[in-house]
Amino acid sequence: MPLKTYYYLAQMWRNPWKPYREIEKLQLKNLKAVITHAYENSPFYHEKYKKAGLHPEDINSLKDILKVPLTTKEELREAGNDVLAKDIPPRDHCYMTTSGSSGEKLDVIHSRDFRAVAHAFFIRIYLMWGLKPFKKMTYIRYEPLNLSLIEKLGILKVQYISTFLDMESQFDLLLKQDPHILVGHPPDLIDMARLALSRGITLNLDIVGSNSEVLTLKEREFLEKAFHCPVYEEYSAVEVSYMAQNCKKKRMHIISDSVILELLKEGEPVAPGEKGEVVVTSLFKNATPFIRYSLGDVTSFSQDECDCGMNFPVIDAIEGRKDDFIVLPSGKEIPPTRIVPLFFNLNFMKDFTAVQTSPTKVIINIVPCKSFCERDREYLLQLVRKELTGMDIEIKCVEALEKTAYGKKSAVINLVTKK
Repeated sequence: MPLKTYYYLAQMWRNPWKPYREIEKLQLKNLKAVITHAYENSPFYHEKYKKAGLHPEDINSLKDILKVPLTTKEELREAGNDVLAKDIPPRDHCYMTTSGSSGEKLDVIHSRDFRAVAHAFFIRIYLMWGLKPFKKMTYIRYEPLNLSLIEKLGILKVQYISTFLDMESQFDLLLKQDPHILVGHPPDLIDMARLALSRGITLNLDIVGSNSEVLTLKEREFLEKAFHCPVYEEYSAVEVSYMAQNCKKKRMHIISDSVILELLKEGEPVAPGEKGEVVVTSLFKNATPFIRYSLGDVTSFSQDECDCGMNFPVIDAIEGRKDDFIVLPSGKEIPPTRIVPLFFNLNFMKDFTAVQTSPTKVIINIVPCKSFCERDREYLLQLVRKELTGMDIEIKCVEALEKTAYGKKSAVINLVTKK
């Protein structure tokens, strides 16, 4: 396995800087291969494509991807093992589960070969961010990752901290591990940074990597100031691995040799600058094919070019999942990236979550500081009402906000759209 990862890393290393027309040729070659593989080996995809009148020979250009029907998480859950490619034996299966941030978990089976590819992308991303071999990485997560391969490659010494530990214990472990690279979800990273500042401790970090949840500009600026190092973001999903990454200039580039990333609105491709929902196709054969798979996240293709040297296309900031936008009575949709900054610098509260419980009501659960008073409550109400026009806003004080079984703590939840 380490040799395979080295092989894939060598094959892909120069891709971000190649002329994009070469990448498009690679995309088309791999797109035809994954559709052929799914058609010939997955009963689910074979039947789906036959019903749609699609044959792999119909794919002759990247534009032909629009002929391929979309695939949803619900379809894959209902299909069960019929999704699996029969040419990949069970001994080569790697089992994972999505976090269920949309309210629906999905058991995912990858091939060992796909995991080697994913590890190669992981290494390339961090090398591009400035990783030096033999450094120490600490990641905060709900459970340990199987990164023994990374350690065998001699790239990193990998260390783990459970997100379910109290923050004091997490921080003490971090000091003991003394890593050069810290990786985690934005809420965990922010809590860690606040504790470091309160203790007056400067950590010996070269890079901070953020993943799994939206990182706002305010949060990034705070983390960089607190940790005294660059903070980079990658966009990934359990189903397809790495989809986009920051360059050194903090722009988000699609990882075009990993996936084809489309943005659709009402089933049609969006124009540059127009917001759309992410639909992704993995460009590698896998035990579970993911072809034109709807993720539900919302973003737009950037209208500005990036002069970092990478030739992969640029997308704007991920705004969050479509079903976690707050929908106003007027029909206007407010993304989490508009709501999270409202709460960021409020010194009378420790944490929050905004929950839309009906078409006209939002409950703001806050973990207040001891100094919290009625004047603070009124200020918060005015702040939120100004952004969420026409909504009935209720403030509730709670002792703590629970994380999901997968360590996530969503800042914005829309219970209406999840029904």
